[in-house]
Amino acid sequence: MEKDRRYDVVIIGGGPAGLTAALYAGRARVKTVLLERGAPGGQLLNTEAIEDYPGFDHITGPELAQRMADQAVKFGVDSTVIRRSSRRRTASMWPTSSS
Repeated sequence: MEKDRRYDVVIIGGGPAGLTAALYAGRARVKTVLLERGAPGGQLLNTEAIEDYPGFDHITGPELAQRMADQAVKFGVDSTVIRRSSRRRTASMWPTSSS
Protein backbone atom coordinates (compact mmCIF):
# COMPACT_ATOMS: atom_id res chain seq x y z
CA MET A 1 0.00 0.00 0.00
CA GLU A 2 1.33 3.45 -0.95
CA LYS A 3 2.16 5.80 1.90
CA ASP A 4 -0.03 8.91 2.11
CA ARG A 5 2.22 11.74 0.91
CA ARG A 6 -0.03 14.70 1.78
CA TYR A 7 1.50 17.14 4.22
CA ASP A 8 0.47 20.32 5.99
CA VAL A 9 4.06 21.61 6.04
CA VAL A 10 6.89 21.00 3.55
CA ILE A 11 10.31 22.19 4.69
CA ILE A 12 12.97 22.52 2.01
CA GLY A 13 16.50 22.23 3.34
CA GLY A 14 17.82 20.19 6.22
CA GLY A 15 20.29 22.64 7.74
CA PRO A 16 19.93 23.80 11.33
CA ALA A 17 17.04 26.16 10.50
CA GLY A 18 15.14 23.51 8.53
CA LEU A 19 15.71 20.90 11.24
CA THR A 20 14.50 23.33 13.91
CA ALA A 21 11.40 24.21 11.88
CA ALA A 22 10.70 20.49 11.38
CA LEU A 23 11.10 19.82 15.09
CA TYR A 24 8.61 22.53 16.08
CA ALA A 25 6.12 21.54 13.39
CA GLY A 26 6.35 17.92 14.53
CA ARG A 27 5.88 18.92 18.16
CA ALA A 28 2.75 20.84 17.11
CA ARG A 29 1.49 17.58 15.56
CA VAL A 30 1.37 19.08 12.09
CA LYS A 31 1.97 16.54 9.32
CA THR A 32 5.45 17.59 8.14
CA VAL A 33 8.05 16.47 5.61
CA LEU A 34 11.61 17.77 5.42
CA LEU A 35 13.28 17.64 1.99
CA GLU A 36 17.09 17.59 1.78
CA ARG A 37 19.64 16.90 -0.99
CA GLY A 38 21.87 14.78 1.24
CA ALA A 39 22.48 14.04 4.87
CA PRO A 40 20.72 16.41 7.27
CA GLY A 41 22.80 19.21 8.75
CA GLY A 42 23.83 21.54 5.94
CA GLN A 43 27.06 23.37 6.79
CA LEU A 44 27.14 21.71 10.22
CA LEU A 45 28.51 18.66 8.42
CA ASN A 46 31.65 20.67 7.58
CA THR A 47 32.17 21.86 11.16
CA GLU A 48 34.76 20.01 13.25
CA ALA A 49 34.06 21.41 16.69
CA ILE A 50 31.24 23.46 18.19
CA GLU A 51 31.97 24.87 21.63
CA ASP A 52 29.36 27.60 21.97
CA TYR A 53 26.06 25.80 21.41
CA PRO A 54 23.67 25.89 24.40
CA GLY A 55 23.67 22.64 26.34
CA PHE A 56 26.95 21.29 24.97
CA ASP A 57 30.49 21.97 26.14
CA HIS A 58 31.82 20.38 22.94
CA ILE A 59 30.09 18.62 20.05
CA THR A 60 30.99 18.00 16.42
CA GLY A 61 28.85 19.42 13.64
CA PRO A 62 27.81 16.02 12.27
CA GLU A 63 26.90 14.80 15.75
CA LEU A 64 24.74 17.87 16.43
CA ALA A 65 23.07 17.55 13.02
CA GLN A 66 22.24 13.89 13.68
CA ARG A 67 20.82 14.67 17.12
CA MET A 68 18.64 17.41 15.62
CA ALA A 69 17.42 15.06 12.86
CA ASP A 70 16.72 12.26 15.33
CA GLN A 71 14.68 14.62 17.50
CA ALA A 72 12.59 15.80 14.52
CA VAL A 73 11.91 12.18 13.49
CA LYS A 74 10.97 11.36 17.09
CA PHE A 75 8.15 13.92 16.78
CA GLY A 76 6.82 12.33 13.59
CA VAL A 77 8.54 14.33 10.85
CA ASP A 78 9.01 12.46 7.59
CA SER A 79 12.48 13.04 6.19
CA THR A 80 13.21 12.62 2.51
CA VAL A 81 16.43 12.93 0.54
CA ILE A 82 16.05 14.33 -2.95
CA ARG A 83 18.67 12.84 -5.23
CA ARG A 84 19.23 14.16 -8.70
CA SER A 85 19.95 11.52 -11.31
CA SER A 86 20.85 12.15 -14.91
CA ARG A 87 17.28 11.43 -16.02
CA ARG A 88 14.95 12.43 -13.20
CA ARG A 89 14.71 13.33 -9.55
CA THR A 90 14.17 10.48 -7.14
CA ALA A 91 13.35 10.56 -3.47
CA SER A 92 14.31 8.18 -0.68
CA MET A 93 14.18 8.33 3.09
CA TRP A 94 17.44 9.36 4.80
CA PRO A 95 18.60 7.07 7.56
CA THR A 96 18.81 8.10 11.16
CA SER A 97 21.01 6.56 13.82
CA SER A 98 19.43 4.19 16.29
CA SER A 99 21.22 5.62 19.33
